[in-house]
Amino acid sequence: STSTTRRRGASGAPRSAPTPREELENVVLQEVLPDFVDAAGGLTFDGETNPLLVKDPGERMRYDRLMVSAARGSRLRASGAELLGTEEISACDWGVKPSDHYGLLVDMAVAPAGAAGEASVVERAWSAMSEGARNLLAPR
Repeated sequence: STSTTRRRGASGAPRSAPTPREELENVVLQEVLPDFVDAAGGLTFDGETNPLLVKDPGERMRYDRLMVSAARGSRLRASGAELLGTEEISACDWGVKPSDHYGLLVDMAVAPAGAAGEASVVERAWSAMSEGARNLLAPR
């Protein structure tokens, strides 16, 4: 079934209300990964909106996710999110989209250190990298 109810994503843009299946997936994710939250919303595989690449219009799923740690001390946060590849390729006149899966673009931000000064997962990973790896990844 299709819902016309809209909700806001991390970017503030409207997104579809979760389907019963998506709600079940979210409940399972909360049980299996209690210290993580889904950084983006929306269906990433949708036969209703992508009929040339997904043959079953009833197959509407959230296969792709970006999970962010919500554990105490974690400072990495999603500050915005959107689905990519939902528009038809303009150079093509038969309505094809770039892929059968829509992409996720998630803007991430590092929150200021808390009063306890706990290092975030990102800071711990950065510290554990070799100097050569840090030099390759450092902004120039």
